[in-house]
Amino acid sequence: MKSTLRALPWRLLVAVASTAALLMLTTALLAQAPEPAAAAAPAAKAADAPKDNPTKDDGQQGAEKASDEAADPAVADAPSKEDPTKDAESDNVDDAEGDQEGGQDDDADLEASKTLTITAVGDVALTTNAFPSVLKAKGPKLFDPTRKILKRGDLVFLNLETPLTKAPTTVDKKYAYTMPPERLDWLLSAGFNMFSLANNHSADAGEVGVRDTLELMEETAKKRKHFYWNGTHLNPKDAYKPTIIKMKGVKVGFLAVGNNSDPLVNRLHIKRISKAIAAFKKDVDVVVLSVHWGKEYAHEPKKRTVQMYRTWIDAGVDLILGHHPHVIRGIEKYKKGLIVHSLGNFAFSSRTVRHRKTGARLYSMIAEIKIKKKRLQELIIHPLYVNNLEPWKMGDKKLPRRDFDPLPVKGKFAKKVLDEIQQWSDDIDGNKIKIIRKDNRGIIKLR
Repeated sequence: MKSTLRALPWRLLVAVASTAALLMLTTALLAQAPEPAAAAAPAAKAADAPKDNPTKDDGQQGAEKASDEAADPAVADAPSKEDPTKDAESDNVDDAEGDQEGGQDDDADLEASKTLTITAVGDVALTTNAFPSVLKAKGPKLFDPTRKILKRGDLVFLNLETPLTKAPTTVDKKYAYTMPPERLDWLLSAGFNMFSLANNHSADAGEVGVRDTLELMEETAKKRKHFYWNGTHLNPKDAYKPTIIKMKGVKVGFLAVGNNSDPLVNRLHIKRISKAIAAFKKDVDVVVLSVHWGKEYAHEPKKRTVQMYRTWIDAGVDLILGHHPHVIRGIEKYKKGLIVHSLGNFAFSSRTVRHRKTGARLYSMIAEIKIKKKRLQELIIHPLYVNNLEPWKMGDKKLPRRDFDPLPVKGKFAKKVLDEIQQWSDDIDGNKIKIIRKDNRGIIKLR
């Protein structure tokens, strides 16, 4: 027992010394190892970074997609694709980095602040049997004088005043039109990508013409990123159904209606159109209504027409693009909406004398509507001369007659057109707009 007690302190001493040495060795090894948290952060950041430096455009494209998805209820309500097992600490780091560097939400705000341009012209009909030698000689060059302006638009609108078909006309009326399908390429080359098909000539070749036109539209849309149309249908259930367009973070609802009693065309019906607008207004940012209506070769709309258009603005329309009179009418700012009562002819293969009876001027325009932060901001008017019959003389200046190729005008000719648009606008009861002349253009501020 005594020997055991004497040996105990020595053994304790050895144990203590061994433990101390082990602790010193462990501390030294830990001091040489890198800290996992400090090394992991830069490594993850480098792994997530793209190989090439991101450009401004790339950021905007990403934001456009995010903004479009957010505006689409079907996408917004879809289940998240993120990994639910991702730890909370990592989520917080991602959020912090997004706040510091702009993040997806900031990019979406930037995208929404960009400007969407709707460029609009009136009636286009390069018909099958009219002036074939002139049209064949010019082809897509018809749009050379206006191509630069048209190409600036994001959505470039026209009223297609004829079916695109090789079928014969089937209606019994004085003016019945068709247009060779291949001439659609002329319009595409000029930049047009937004077509109204609802007008009094939409069904001139019957159901076959409507079907041929719609099939050509569908085939074209498969080959082009942005290509849209509205106004005719083969299924009655599709009547007054809008075309939804997503571009630059803006969701546009586009509906075309016209003065045609054929059941394949969205015909003019105030209550049905108002009901349709109210139904889809809540799902879009901007509503564009194309209306083919009005007395031909008359610059002033009747009071009932003014009231009808205002009714649709009250129903939720932001922009009305009018056509059919073949001449320009006034421009109206009503509440938060804009009404272009008539855009006039643009490229129409006729040499009519009908304007002489009413004293109408065969002017036209390209209307550029700027949309910023999902609201209409301003309208830019580019005045045109589209008289295919007569030259235009002012003093010692003269413009030649047109061969269905609209001509932007300058100087005193531009001033004359803009002054008359101002006068026709002033003649609309209760309308107050001011056209500011800048160079050869007119500008109307909407906000």
